Amino acid sequence: MPSKITFQECKRRVRTDLEREMGITKALQEQPNQESLDVIEAARQALEPVIEQSAEDLYRWYHR
Repeated sequence: MPSKITFQECKRRVRTDLEREMGITKALQEQPNQESLDVIEAARQALEPVIEQSAEDLYRWYHR
């Protein structure tokens, strides 16, 4: 387990996992129309506080 993981890497991992779980990744692969892109952008904005908190938790876990 890497002990020198950065906060940005934690944030990237959390974002990737959440977007995959919520179907955002799949929706983007299916050639979305503008309405879908607007929904995806709104979902990403709504997820940002969750991503931030989860990334902080993950970072602390790696550096305990």
